[in-house]
Amino acid sequence: MDGESLAAVRARLAKFERTGDPSRLFKRKAWTEALHLLESVSSLEKEWEAAHAVGWLSWQRYRFLPEGEDAEALEMALNMLEWAYRHDPGSVPDAVREHFRKGEVGEDTRWRWLGDANALSTEFQRSQDLDLLEEAIVLYRRAVDELPPVHDHYAPFLSNLGAALRTRSEAVGDQASLHEALRVSRQALEAPSSLEDDRARQLCNLGRVLNVLARRAGKLAYLLEAVDVGRRAVTAAPADHPDRPAYVSVLAGSLNLLYLHNNDVAVLAEALELSREAFDATPPGHVDYELRKEHHANLREEYQAVAGGK
Repeated sequence: MDGESLAAVRARLAKFERTGDPSRLFKRKAWTEALHLLESVSSLEKEWEAAHAVGWLSWQRYRFLPEGEDAEALEMALNMLEWAYRHDPGSVPDAVREHFRKGEVGEDTRWRWLGDANALSTEFQRSQDLDLLEEAIVLYRRAVDELPPVHDHYAPFLSNLGAALRTRSEAVGDQASLHEALRVSRQALEAPSSLEDDRARQLCNLGRVLNVLARRAGKLAYLLEAVDVGRRAVTAAPADHPDRPAYVSVLAGSLNLLYLHNNDVAVLAEALELSREAFDATPPGHVDYELRKEHHANLREEYQAVAGGK
């Protein structure tokens, strides 16, 4: 993206805001700058700031054009601002935001977004291609934005967004993403949900975020909360639940961190037993098999060293 063209369009909009003089919006150079900016963009999905700037320019032009001559400007504004709306709904004009909110987005569409986002997140785990993760976050945000907080699907969609933000934070060391992940993961637990196993998954996602925060900040409060939500996740998942090994493994990790903080051998023993349960329930070839195997082996070695355990 051409930074100079983006700055020029933004400067023109800022000057209009200061002066209220619409003539600057209609100079030939104004649209030339906008076209240069769009031509320099490889993907409006990824470089949505360009769409945001051109969309606002088109919107302001639309506002001052006489009826019958404004259709093209409005169409351009909506086409461009939709990209900005997907990333940040608050960044578009109020009337445009309401237009998008009133758009017919059915259950099938929302679930398609969620499925696509989940697939992108899974592919990121294999390839470590950050572009895939960013696309997933955009889709998670869009799915969440289309739902009222009282909707049954709001909590699981929001929890998935939190998990993706945590993944981004771990991948690039982004502290802001981690704190947003904490906020939305807690919000997910406060929202209504019709399925109890959704709650177990949401608790586990929050536990993962808290574990990362505990490792980075070393705060006991994060550790204690991680252990608490981890226990609640395991309790909410029956023995035959397909995701129970993941919940148990995350709780084992939280207890291991707590042991490193307080050197309580009983905490280490519980972490060891839970890691054994998670590993025993994980078949060879599973994406987490080697990780859980190593985690259990490390805890067993540590326990044997400090307590002579078996």
